Parts: sequence; structure tokens; C-alpha cells
Amino acid sequence: PLRGDTKIIFSDWSGNLLFGPAFALGFLFATNASFWEGAKSHWRRLAGVAIMAGAIIITLNLTHPSNMHPFEAGGVLLNAAKGLYGGTVLFALLGFAFEKLNAPSPGLSYASDAILPVYLMHQTVTVLAGYYIIAQNWSGGVQFIALLLLTLGVPLVTYQFLVRNNRVLRVLFGLRPSLQRKTPRVAQTPFGQQA
Repeated sequence: PLRGDTKIIFSDWSGNLLFGPAFALGFLFATNASFWEGAKSHWRRLAGVAIMAGAIIITLNLTHPSNMHPFEAGGVLLNAAKGLYGGTVLFALLGFAFEKLNAPSPGLSYASDAILPVYLMHQTVTVLAGYYIIAQNWSGGVQFIALLLLTLGVPLVTYQFLVRNNRVLRVLFGLRPSLQRKTPRVAQTPFGQQA
């Protein structure tokens, strides 16, 4: 690219050429019911391959110098293992989610209702908590754990005790005024085709 990767969708032709095919392929996979069935039936094998590829990556990183040339034998193996790891983890997670999280359950119903308010609150909580946590004389690990717990905990507690059963706050957070009890549905792909 002449100007580097700009992330501007209409003028960043190098980014579009690099990531456009992956986006289109992902869309084609996601709209194909047989893809979802394959992911659902093979996710355990894919997870096993991902674990092996991860072990290769860790082993090569521990036993080879960090300035290893990508075309040396170790570099080629490392790059191949990284590509294999990324793909198998992605498809294993998609298959796992389609098999285990694609049926009505109390946990899934709760998470579906909570996601928007928690998402809307988490950034504000992260910024405010981070501002005060950084001022403390704590180690980096303690700061990280405190920020993580506050970023997850405050929005979830706020949703549970203030937003979830309050009609006015539900509407302000973009939810329906009252909790809807969902009826069981047939397992579907993300684009609505029955699997």
C-alpha cells in the first residue's frame, strides 16, 4: 500500500484486498447449513488439532530464537502451526457454540437480555475504574484483576438489580419494556436456516 493500512473502507484498497476475501468466505460459510452441521459434528477433532498446533507453537517459541527467519525450517513450521491453530480454534468454537448454545436455556435467555445493557455500561465503567485504579500504587497484575472484576461485575450487578425488572430503565437501555418469556425454537443457523 502506498499510504499503509488506513482502515478506511472506501479508500483502503490494500486492506480490502487483504481482508475482503476472508470476509466473503466467512459470509458464504455462515449462510450454508451444511457448514454448520459439519462444524457441529467435528468441533471436538478441531479442538484436538488446535491443542496440538498450540503445543507446537509453544515448543518452537521456547526452543528457537525470536529472530528466526520465516523461511527457515523452524520458521515455516511455526507459521504453518499458527495458521492451523487460528483456523481450528475458530471453527471448533463455532461448532461448539452451535451444538451447545443453540437451544433454549435459562442461561442463554438471561445472557441474550443482558448483553446490550452490559455492553453499553462496560466502557464507561472501564474508563472510570481505570482512572482510579491507575492512581493506586498496586502492581500491574493487581490493577489488571481489579479492572477486570469491576468491568465485568459492575455492569452485571447493575443490570441484575437496577435494569432487569425496571420498565423505564429497560427502555432506556434499548430493551423491551418487560421480560419476554421465549418459547422453544428449532435449532437454526445464524441466518435462520433450519439445521
